[in-house]
Amino acid sequence: MKIVEKQLCYPYYHEIVEPDCYNKSSINNNGQDHMIVRKPLSFGEKITLMTKVLYKKQREENNTLELNSDYFQTMLEDAEPQLVEFFDELYNAFIPERQSVYNRKEDKKK
Repeated sequence: MKIVEKQLCYPYYHEIVEPDCYNKSSINNNGQDHMIVRKPLSFGEKITLMTKVLYKKQREENNTLELNSDYFQTMLEDAEPQLVEFFDELYNAFIPERQSVYNRKEDKKK
């Protein structure tokens, strides 16, 4: 190690502090992909997330409230991927399964 007037020369600095800065294989962790694993959101967390999406759409983007259930579901899922299929989960939580298919479709429109 060379010290010039109490300063560490640049090449030696890299050998000590950043030994792998130019070694692409070690930077890429030997080609292994990193995955972020998220725990599933609870029903309450999904409600909170949906509320934030609706607030942003209505207050910040000045969009009107979407009343068509199909468009509403698409809007939620496009805005927040963690809410994919949440509208169906929400719908099933409030509409009994024993209700007729016709009434379930009509209730979904409301």
